[in-house]
Amino acid sequence: MPEQLSPLDGEMNARRLQLGMAWKEVATAAGISYETLRAVRKGETSGAPLTLRKLEQALRWAQGSINRVEQGGKPPPDSAAEVAGARPW
Repeated sequence: MPEQLSPLDGEMNARRLQLGMAWKEVATAAGISYETLRAVRKGETSGAPLTLRKLEQALRWAQGSINRVEQGGKPPPDSAAEVAGARPW
């Protein structure tokens, strides 16, 4: 039976696919280890505020998006990065 994704894992997965990134690319863009990224996605750790901010930047999400998803909301894309077409790595 396939593993059930948490809401955060599901949103992060959809966003990385939208950006055409592999998980290791997300970790590299955020400047964190793949293991830390996985632990945040799976809810094994809440992640330090700086770690979460780096992940939001790598995924081109607005600041606070991860907390919003954890509270049942949806993350808006960081419109400035989207418009500029900037890649965080």
